[in-house]
Amino acid sequence: MSQPAEFEMLAEELFTLSRELLQKMDGFYPHAAFVNKEGRLEMLALHLGEHPDPGEVHEGLVALLREQAGAKGYRATGIAADGRATNPADGEKADAILVFLEAPSSQAITIAMQYRKTAEGYEYATTFGFKRAQRCSVRTSWQAPDNKALHQTRRRGVPASR
Repeated sequence: MSQPAEFEMLAEELFTLSRELLQKMDGFYPHAAFVNKEGRLEMLALHLGEHPDPGEVHEGLVALLREQAGAKGYRATGIAADGRATNPADGEKADAILVFLEAPSSQAITIAMQYRKTAEGYEYATTFGFKRAQRCSVRTSWQAPDNKALHQTRRRGVPASR
């Protein structure tokens, strides 16, 4: 079964922001995006206090998207989280950016991008995906350095015919 075009747009935006946050802050809280009924990508934030548990942020975003998706006609939704994933090609378990994607017209998928920190910054592996989140786990602790938070809102359109 082919995946909706919105998945590619969501994954690209969520991976880009996640990599930026890793570079600037050495970690990140879960963040989300959705493609609205007009085909525009919008970011979604959830504030749970100064130093929320990343697992609670992830679960809060899942609940918020599920609550709003049907009523507001979202075409697709995505959540990015910092975690760990096992690469099915070589069995290696490593730190990874995890992007969870859902759409009413498709099966939910998870895409993982393993990474490692080097002296020069971060190196990222090729992404891999699977239909279930059984090979990954969301990081349950992280604190932004110096109480800094990075807030960004991005929008990008996709033709309504997609």
